[in-house]
Amino acid sequence: MCVRDSSMVIRDLTLRSAASFGSFHLIRLLYDEYMFYIIEHKVAAAMQQTSIAVMADYRQVCSSS
Repeated sequence: MCVRDSSMVIRDLTLRSAASFGSFHLIRLLYDEYMFYIIEHKVAAAMQQTSIAVMADYRQVCSSS
């Protein structure tokens, strides 16, 4: 399921006031956070740095923009 599909499901659940909206939304948030975690660790491994060092570099780049 891609981001577009999950966004459509959330929209439909919201419009229908579905009881399962909260559960689906929580699962989607957890999935998004897990994907970010995996990507962060793969980037850190490729750069041979810790995850914290990679995030610190990212914040410096963002704050200088």
